[in-house]
Amino acid sequence: MREHGKELSMRIKARMNELNPQGWKFAVIVQINQNLGQGGRADLATHWAVSDLCIQELWSNEHLLCACFALAIKAG
Repeated sequence: MREHGKELSMRIKARMNELNPQGWKFAVIVQINQNLGQGGRADLATHWAVSDLCIQELWSNEHLLCACFALAIKAG
């Protein structure tokens, strides 16, 4: 599952870079786990400048849990 998480994070970051950002840096965090009926929750606390952004998504089915965080940080 590690390879899938890496591939997914690289695809998300590539899509973010397609926006042709000037002065922004991106970070993407993806975690994929086996769903054993434990439920899932994803949270992230950020203490950055007002211009910085974080989008999070939690997806699950009967087999997998996937938490994804996409961060956009204003450089400079």
